[in-house]
Amino acid sequence: MFASINQRAARLHAALFAAALLMSVLNGPAIFAQFRSAQRTVRAVAAAPSSEPTQPSGVARGAKASSLAWRRTDSSLGLKSGENTLWEFQFDPKQDAPYFHPVGTREGQVLTWNSPADHPWHHAVWFSWKYINGVNYWEHNRQTGRPDGRTRWEPPLLETKGDGSAQVRMRLSYGPAGREESLLTEDRQIDLGAPDAEGNFSMDWICRFQAHDQEVLFDRTPPHNQSSGGYAGLSIRFAKGMEDRQLIRVQAAGSAPHNSQEPTQFGAGDRYRGRGAAMDYSGLLSGRPAGIAFLDHPANPRHPTPWYAVGSPIMSYLNAALLNDEPLKLAAHGSFVLRYRLIVHSGRWSAEQLSAAYSHYAEGTSAPSQLKPKTELEKP
Repeated sequence: MFASINQRAARLHAALFAAALLMSVLNGPAIFAQFRSAQRTVRAVAAAPSSEPTQPSGVARGAKASSLAWRRTDSSLGLKSGENTLWEFQFDPKQDAPYFHPVGTREGQVLTWNSPADHPWHHAVWFSWKYINGVNYWEHNRQTGRPDGRTRWEPPLLETKGDGSAQVRMRLSYGPAGREESLLTEDRQIDLGAPDAEGNFSMDWICRFQAHDQEVLFDRTPPHNQSSGGYAGLSIRFAKGMEDRQLIRVQAAGSAPHNSQEPTQFGAGDRYRGRGAAMDYSGLLSGRPAGIAFLDHPANPRHPTPWYAVGSPIMSYLNAALLNDEPLKLAAHGSFVLRYRLIVHSGRWSAEQLSAAYSHYAEGTSAPSQLKPKTELEKP
C-alpha cells in the first residue's frame, strides 16, 4: 500500500513541478510559493524513507533487477549493484552543497573523492558557483569552515523505479551567510538512467537559475595556464590514486573526434584548457580502467563550453568551466538553464564512442519550452 501511495505522490509532485516551471517563466518566481505549499502536502503523504536496502520492483531493461537495491536514509538515496554502490546522492542540509558520492562501477571501482584534505570543498560530483556578486560560494572561510556564500536547499523529491532509474527534483537558493534573503534560486532536476548490461549509467542535469530583484554577476578567479582558476559550475573530483589518466575531447556534434588516434594531452602544470562539446576522463583504479563522460548540451550558454581538467600527482579533476573566459551577468528577474549529461562507464572509451554518445544526447534531448533560456544573459 505504501509503495502505491508513494508512486501516486511522486506522479502528483511531478505534475506540480512541471506546471510550476512553466508558470514561473510566464508569471515569475511568485508562483513557487504555491508550488512549495502543494509540495509539502504531497511529501506528507509519502512514507518515511528507510535506511535498509529495498529491492527495485518491475522488470529491468539493462542490469538484472535481482542485482539492484535502493538504499534510503533521511539525507541520502543510493543504488547498489550486489555489494557495490553505483551512486549515492547526499543532501544533508549541513553540507556545502548536495552531491553524489560514491559514484562507481558494477565491479566495485569508486570513481569519486569527497572532501579531500587538499580541497575539502570538493564534493565528488557537485555543482557550485565560485563568486556571486563578489561573495565566495566555493572555498571555505578559514574562520567559519564554510563558504561566505551559502547554497541552501529544500528537501528533494526522490522518485525511484524498478529498473534502477531515478529522478531528483529540488529547489536551491543562493545568498550570503547570515542573511535570510537570497539573490538567486535554482530549480534542479537530475534524471539517473537505469544501468545497462555492463552497469554503465547516465546522470542528466537540468538547472534553471532565476535572479530576484537585482542583477547577478557570476565570476571566477581568472585562469592561469600552468595553475588554477577559471572554475565554477558542475565538477567531478576523481578518486585518489587514479593512474594512467586520459582525456578524450569532441569539439561539436557531428564533428570528427579530436585527435582520434591519440588522447588529448594534459599541458603545462598538468592542466588542460580548451573548448569542446564533450570530454571523457578515465584512468586506472586498482589496475582496471573506468571513467566518466561529460557532455555539454548544445542549448547551453557559451556552448561548446570551455573545459578545465587537472591530472596532477595529487588531483584528478574535470569542470565544465562556463566562466573560464569571462564572467557572466544576469539581469534582475532574468533566467537561464544549464543542461549536462554524465555517463559513468567501465573500461576506456574511444573518441568514436564519445562522439556517438554526444550526438545521441544533442539530437535526442531537445529542451522543453518551459526550460529554454531567456535573453537576459549579458557580458559584464
